[in-house]
Amino acid sequence: MDTHYCDSRYYISNTIGRRFAGASTTTSSAATPATTNTLTLSESSSSYADGTYVASVNYSVPKGDVNSLPATITVAGGVITNLTVDNSYSDHESGRYISDFESLISSAVKGESLSSVSVSRVGGASLTSDAFNAVLDTIRADAKA
Repeated sequence: MDTHYCDSRYYISNTIGRRFAGASTTTSSAATPATTNTLTLSESSSSYADGTYVASVNYSVPKGDVNSLPATITVAGGVITNLTVDNSYSDHESGRYISDFESLISSAVKGESLSSVSVSRVGGASLTSDAFNAVLDTIRADAKA
């Protein structure tokens, strides 16, 4: 797989009373008839090139600090198969949210379609979740097949 690097500067302003839309995932438990052809990930058509993509986003947090969110995301068949994040911060308040975000983000997006995944308040970290969505947007643009 190829590794692609990109850098996006994304600043999120802190707005009092700002609302964040919730992300939801719908699954179906209906049985598949034996006569139905099932595509595997390698057979599915995707508008995204398989590979490992790296993007970094800077975002503003309360009290004037700026945090950085670099992420490495691997895509196969249009699905996120692996990811790592390494958020850097300079204030104690961000640290509490970022720790929870980092422990939960992989399970929130791994196995999800790159084209439709979006997160909201992962681990209570609304600003970091918004920044991660910006990372996803950058990677979507880079991964276009």
